[in-house]
Amino acid sequence: MTSLWSLLTGNIGGCAGETSAIAILAGGLLLVAVGVANWRTIIGGIAALLTTSAILHAAMPVTMPPPLFQLLAGGWLFGIMFMATDPVSGPVTLAGKWTYGILIGVLTVLIRGFSGFVEGAMFAILFGNICAPLIDEAVIRLKRRQYARQRRVS
Repeated sequence: MTSLWSLLTGNIGGCAGETSAIAILAGGLLLVAVGVANWRTIIGGIAALLTTSAILHAAMPVTMPPPLFQLLAGGWLFGIMFMATDPVSGPVTLAGKWTYGILIGVLTVLIRGFSGFVEGAMFAILFGNICAPLIDEAVIRLKRRQYARQRRVS
């Protein structure tokens, strides 16, 4: 495995989206600052990736890489910053954005760890895009039920 410093600074070989975590973070923060990307998807995805990989690394330290390596290696950061935050293909509701990010984070770790594909981020994002309308529909129905329940109690 490559050192975390090399992954952070981009002192490794690889595709453009998987070399410098610092540059990717700077670009992602710029997108959040100008309002193109939503921070809920990013934070939900990163938190889910770190949590899932920490649990699985503790259970299977030989087969699962540590959480920071999962975060910085491959196209994960590029995917969560620039692809998952696409306003057209992602969920519209705020709770849906959290759920979408969490789904992508968990699926990335599972695909990387238990399949033959080293880079699970892109598959996870594609699956999340497929589920985005369903996530929004579930959030809207849940909000309607809560609203109806509150009206009955009042």
